[in-house]
Amino acid sequence: LALETGPGRFVRAHGTLAVADEPAYDVAASWTDFRWPLVGDVLVTSPRGELTARGWTEFDYRVSGEFASSAGPPVAGSAAGRFATATMTVDESDLRVLGGRVSLKGSLGRGDAAPWSVAGHASGIDPGKLRPELPGRLTFDFAAGGTGFGERAPWNASIRNLSGPFRGQPAG
Repeated sequence: LALETGPGRFVRAHGTLAVADEPAYDVAASWTDFRWPLVGDVLVTSPRGELTARGWTEFDYRVSGEFASSAGPPVAGSAAGRFATATMTVDESDLRVLGGRVSLKGSLGRGDAAPWSVAGHASGIDPGKLRPELPGRLTFDFAAGGTGFGERAPWNASIRNLSGPFRGQPAG
């Protein structure tokens, strides 16, 4: 299957569908100059990327590429996990963001409560990519979690093993 979602924007996919007592599919897709949604205000753009998925109503996935959202810094890399009825999990990831690297695991629940958690390691992160007056090269372990994403949603976060220069001074 090949789709042109706009001038120079392509999505190509191939896979199989098993229709049996337990239906299943596997699909591999790649894209160039993708945006979501396809019309209206753009939430995410991706100059290039790939996705594989296998399952049925719940499925395993692996995604890689370059991504930019309207609300955050550009990210490149890969992640793999599972999309289930109640949650989406990231079991492994290797991401390049803010001049450094991040590996993380986490989960995001579905529904009104939307419980979420994330934990991982970041190295070489430059906060100056977000705010030029905050240059640095920070390395740290992190963990966070909460319920929902509203203005009053409860959450917690921790940073451990912080090191590296921040605004010309050692951080720790």
